[in-house]
Amino acid sequence: MNTHENMIRWLNKRLSASCRTLIGPKAASLCALHGLGVRVPPCFFLTTAAFKEQLVTDGLGSRIASFADRAREQPVNAPTILEEIRKLITHAPFSNHLREQVAAAYRQLGAYTVAVRSSATAEDLPGHSFAGQYDTVLGVKSIEACLDAVRQCWASLWTPRAYEYRRRNGVDHRQVGMAVILQQQIEPEAAGVAFSIDPIKGSRSRIVIESCRGLGEALVSGNVKPDRFLLQKRNLELIRQNLVADQPSLDLKSVKRLAREVRRVEGHFGCPQDVEWAIGEGTLWFLQARPVTGIPELKPWADRQVWANPNLAEIFPDVLTPMTFSVIAAMFQPLFESIFRLVGADASRGSVIGQVAGRVY
Repeated sequence: MNTHENMIRWLNKRLSASCRTLIGPKAASLCALHGLGVRVPPCFFLTTAAFKEQLVTDGLGSRIASFADRAREQPVNAPTILEEIRKLITHAPFSNHLREQVAAAYRQLGAYTVAVRSSATAEDLPGHSFAGQYDTVLGVKSIEACLDAVRQCWASLWTPRAYEYRRRNGVDHRQVGMAVILQQQIEPEAAGVAFSIDPIKGSRSRIVIESCRGLGEALVSGNVKPDRFLLQKRNLELIRQNLVADQPSLDLKSVKRLAREVRRVEGHFGCPQDVEWAIGEGTLWFLQARPVTGIPELKPWADRQVWANPNLAEIFPDVLTPMTFSVIAAMFQPLFESIFRLVGADASRGSVIGQVAGRVY
């Protein structure tokens, strides 16, 4: 493998284990999506080998290590020290060799606007999620802006948030590399995120889609409130939608098409997925996919019920004895089951009448 191949890699359907290490998990997931047949914007990757070469230039790596030791020894001064590390990285010149390779690949990509995204080797490790901790730079339109954006992505390894997360989880700062994705930027009518699981309730039988008009970066960063669609995973039936405005950012046909692809992506990776997507001129693009981490444990059926006592509180305002309650329960259960059957609901799975602090609900 020659030096150029080590520094620059292009979107590829087949990846070796060594290549995954060179481009990081986020870039590797783009290659996997491409191999699955979903649309991924054209892109190339500046590898961790390029990052290592940059660290060797003018002793940059040694100076960063020295500052990192100070941050460990002086935690109260860590934010200021980390800022100095980021300045070192963003002001360090590229070697002529590396600069020429990035410029050649940038010209070959031929995109009018480029999105520059971080792909750190510590990203989305089992049990850990660095999602949103490293930088993305949008709207890049020149080689100089591209080089600045690459340096910004490298420097984002040393934000206080990323540094503290690594420290708390025992991830060695010296072992973390950073690849960078340089990707044609899609100018979409709508964009957002989709989950092949309900990330709040933990239900694996649901797909959740969040959508906004324009670029999805505003949604991911929390600057806009999205439209939200909840679907059954099995048959893609819409369960409910919460819209910000009268007109949804995504029509139902597009919602189901996206949900179908998200379901397929989950099947390929074998675990729940968090997907970033965009739709432009009728084409659905996938910008990245990563495993959903921190999945909440699904509550048992009994814990997912909401008990209420309107009307009952008037009839039974006080705490009941066990004997009185047993008589009431024997009478009320079949009554409510018959009423529920009239509207197509099955109340036989659990009790429709219970006690909370001795009162009937």
